Amino acid sequence: MTNQKPGERNLDGRDDAERSQPSPWASGGADEFTTDWSASDGGPGAANERSEPLINLAPAVMFFLVLMASIHAVRSFVLPAGLDRAVLYWFAFIPEIAAYGVFGLLHELWAAITYSLLHGSWTHFFMNAVWLTIFGSPLALRIGTTSFVLFWIVTAFAAAALHFAIDPFSASILVGASGSISGMMGAAARLGFRIDRRGAQRAFAGHPMTMSEVLRSRAVVAFISVWLLLNLMTGLFLPVGDSAIAWQAHIGGFIAGFFILPFFPVQSGGHF
Repeated sequence: MTNQKPGERNLDGRDDAERSQPSPWASGGADEFTTDWSASDGGPGAANERSEPLINLAPAVMFFLVLMASIHAVRSFVLPAGLDRAVLYWFAFIPEIAAYGVFGLLHELWAAITYSLLHGSWTHFFMNAVWLTIFGSPLALRIGTTSFVLFWIVTAFAAAALHFAIDPFSASILVGASGSISGMMGAAARLGFRIDRRGAQRAFAGHPMTMSEVLRSRAVVAFISVWLLLNLMTGLFLPVGDSAIAWQAHIGGFIAGFFILPFFPVQSGGHF
């Protein structure tokens, strides 16, 4: 997620992930759930883990990756610069447009979602694609495709909303999926990064932690603290060329994902 000055096309984005320790309140036994992103080194489930696909990619995540790549390819290789600027005007999130009256406000209501499908450069897209694969697939496999799309929309909107609340008259152009991806990181933290290893693909497992459980988990507290610190530092002190990391949107998405996760039940047939 980046802020882009009007007329600029190249952006960059980043997010941060952290590994977590096993959680005592996981709904399964130690042989069923793990918080390690890699396969275990042995034990009864090792044979099954070796047969898992190389990439843990959910269909919903593949859909968003293809959609965002296609959009950026058309913008990069097909559209002339003038038409691309029109795309940014209509579909990127630009806070000051909301000050143009009712029509400006309505414009920003849809732009607060569509901006998440746009990117400023291929580097920006590929950085977000990596984090979407890591955090989005386990979440999509847990809650299902329809719920994942709704989760994306809500967290994208929340990210834009906090960005707007902090700087409502900014003329900067907000694009990128990392507001929604930050929401997925927040959801992962709320689950203590627990992973179900029993299926062919790994999904987030367990019940959402209560706030007291979150505060008692040193791993989750450490992850949230480091994540916030890195976003503030990169957003405030490490601009990327003429653009800047949209730390406000990252935090807005993370907070939304953390708190709305309990409203997204496990998809039918799940065993979490």
